[in-house]
Amino acid sequence: MKFWEFRQIQPKQSSNVYVFVCEDDFLIGESRVVWQRISGMPAGEWVSKKYSAKEFEEIPSSRLIDDALTRSLFTENRLIIVTDAARLTKARIEVLGRVQSLPEASLRIVLVTDTRKPVESWPKIFPVIEIDSLRPADVARWLMDRPKSLGISPITLVPTFINCTMRLKNCKRIRAMRGRSKCATSMY
Repeated sequence: MKFWEFRQIQPKQSSNVYVFVCEDDFLIGESRVVWQRISGMPAGEWVSKKYSAKEFEEIPSSRLIDDALTRSLFTENRLIIVTDAARLTKARIEVLGRVQSLPEASLRIVLVTDTRKPVESWPKIFPVIEIDSLRPADVARWLMDRPKSLGISPITLVPTFINCTMRLKNCKRIRAMRGRSKCATSMY
């Protein structure tokens, strides 16, 4: 699915844990607003944090369950984005399965991975959203849509577009030289 299709997605059912397969780091950051909308809560009522898989593993399982069970009346809703989720242990995936089964949890967890392969061994209880890699033409469309959502002129992002296009071209060259290794495409 293309990123702009993802931005308009209407989930069939609410979920506490999602798997987000995406190679482009800047799209992961852009997805925060979409995750909040998918969960059905206004943007101002969310606290979002980003953890690496190693940092996420260090959070005690009991704390994750407690955070998910804490009603939003007492605290703000929380969104946790876990990068490099392919490195999560089997025990942590089982805990996430328990979080997934909680009704009306105030915690949403997005497991981000750059390939679908590790996801195939996980339980099928997590909805998987796979975003296609951006091509230079996709970057142009994304940059034209982005200012509209921010209320600014598209011309202000021309330097960003040029930077993204050059990075994508360089990533293709690097991938060709090294094989299919992941290439950092972060804009910032």
